[in-house]
Amino acid sequence: MDKRMEQNTFVKESISQALFILMQTKNFSSITVVDIVNKAGVARASYYRNYKNKEDIIKTYLYELMNKFNKQYPKSFSNKPTYQNLLNLFTYIYENRTVFKSVFDAGLSGIFLDTLNNYFFNLENDNCNKSNIWLTYAVSGALFNILKKWANDGMTQSPESIAQSFIQIINN
Repeated sequence: MDKRMEQNTFVKESISQALFILMQTKNFSSITVVDIVNKAGVARASYYRNYKNKEDIIKTYLYELMNKFNKQYPKSFSNKPTYQNLLNLFTYIYENRTVFKSVFDAGLSGIFLDTLNNYFFNLENDNCNKSNIWLTYAVSGALFNILKKWANDGMTQSPESIAQSFIQIINN
C-alpha cells in the first residue's frame, strides 16, 4: 500500500473511531463535524474528502466490518444458515458490540439493515443464485430483528444462546 493510501486509511479509521467514541456520550444528532474532526485530530477537509455526512461514516464502517467478517469466515451463509455460521456471526457482532449497540441506540438501525441486506445479496451474487431473493430478505430480516432485540436487551445473552434460538426457529 502506498504512503497516501496508508495515510487516508488512518484518517478514515480515526474519523470512525472518533464518531463512535462521541456516540457513547452524546446524542448522535448533537454531534457536529467539528466535534468529530477535533476528536479524530484530523483536518475538516479530510472529513469531507471521505464522507458526505455522519451516516456515511457509519455505513462505511459497518460495510468494512462485514467485509472483515467475510474474510474471517468466507462464504458462511452460502447455504441455509447452520448453528456454526450463526455462532460465528453472533460472536463477531458480540466482539464488536460497542459499535453495533451504538448504531441501534442512535436510532440508526436502518443503516445496519441495509448493511446486512447488502452483505447477503453480495453473497448471493457470488453464488450466482438469484432464485432465493425472498429467502435472502427473510434471513437478513430475521437476523436484523434478533440482533436489534439483542442489542436493546444489552447483549446480555451469550452468542451461543442467540445462535441456538435462531437455529430452533429455522428448524421449526
